[in-house]
Amino acid sequence: MNIAKENVDALNAVLKINIEPSDYEENLAKALANFRKNAKIDGFRPGKVPAGIINKMYRKPALVEEINKLVSEAISGYLKDSDTKVLGEPLSSESQTLIDWDNDTAFEFAFDLGLAPAVDIKLSKRDKVNYYTIAIDEEIRSSYITNYQRRFGKLTDVDTVEGKEDFLRGNLSQAGGISIENAAFSLRQISNEEFKSQIAGKAKGDTFEFDVNEIFENETDRAALLNIKKEELANINPAFSFTITEIKNFENAEVNQELFDKAFGEGNVTSYDEFILKVDEEIRANLAKESDYKLHVDIRTKLIEKADLQLPEAFLKRWIYFINDGKFSQEDIEKDFASYADDIKWQIIREFFINNNKIEVSEEELIAAASEYASYQFAQYGMRNLPEEYITKYATDILQNKEERRRIVEKKFEDKVIENVKESIKVEDKEVSLKDFDKLFEK
Repeated sequence: MNIAKENVDALNAVLKINIEPSDYEENLAKALANFRKNAKIDGFRPGKVPAGIINKMYRKPALVEEINKLVSEAISGYLKDSDTKVLGEPLSSESQTLIDWDNDTAFEFAFDLGLAPAVDIKLSKRDKVNYYTIAIDEEIRSSYITNYQRRFGKLTDVDTVEGKEDFLRGNLSQAGGISIENAAFSLRQISNEEFKSQIAGKAKGDTFEFDVNEIFENETDRAALLNIKKEELANINPAFSFTITEIKNFENAEVNQELFDKAFGEGNVTSYDEFILKVDEEIRANLAKESDYKLHVDIRTKLIEKADLQLPEAFLKRWIYFINDGKFSQEDIEKDFASYADDIKWQIIREFFINNNKIEVSEEELIAAASEYASYQFAQYGMRNLPEEYITKYATDILQNKEERRRIVEKKFEDKVIENVKESIKVEDKEVSLKDFDKLFEK
């Protein structure tokens, strides 16, 4: 077998593979012998089918399989041994000649390669980025307090429909059609403000009519109300009447000791001032995530601009089209290619920093990252101060999932690259309001 790389230019090459009969005959003979051993053909005992019949039936597919295996191994072996850095995957060359599998005995294959550009980034304190710290104001603090009140609020019985978040239970019916007792829904599910105004003031025992298709735009909500599958909605007459049997009004929790205990554990917060300190602590932690993300974006952008990498664009557009099985048109790829290109450039730059600085991620660091993610998830459901061993167990389970593990590994490497870059450049702190911070993403 002969393998040779021919450079087209600095970013493109063609890999040519020549295969002779001596490269595949032995393995092909073994494959055909195995077919003969296991073939079940009427009129012949197992293992006694004439070789000529086996060749006629199985030689071509066996040859194709064997050659494809040789080609695949040749490509991966060459790229590894020659340390050739490629982008995407090798694609069958547009100059590839047609293979005659019935008559050819020697084969030549040509594959186009998109070569990764060399990276040379030198950083200094003259390279600057801003770290935007978001100032906590009363509007932000108030929204967090309201969120706590809503999270620990409750439903109370009332006599009439009072607000836009009431919970109604009753009997749902239509003449000669569906009849459902104890049907229930919340006005929070409904965006039709006119309907909400129409039923305001309705009391227990009152009946009103409505069109479920108009009032419940979400098919999942509609199917749940009617106790049917979403696939059955199309066959339902949407006109219904509803007789109220129960009305509950959602009340936000009061800001008092009961709320403090529910939110932070009994006795951990004993005054309003301590509550505000806890709220501000949560706000700072969440806003820091936003600030860190913005810094990450800005460093990424700066490095892409500084590296000024050139890519084999025509090859990459072909590759993107190929790996997506034509799901995206050439026009779609062309339109979004700038974004694709930046992602690829960032991957190259990230690998440059990982390799040059010998950045590694340990299993302990992965567990710590997964534990942080788990704690954040639990906190979203009001589950705070869980035992450390419980968090660690959950984090370990997360890492058993291949996709989750890959995501966390990539995130950890990326965070380490950003930290490494921050040590080499100048990061200037700048305090901004939340509104001004949001405007930064509009640029």
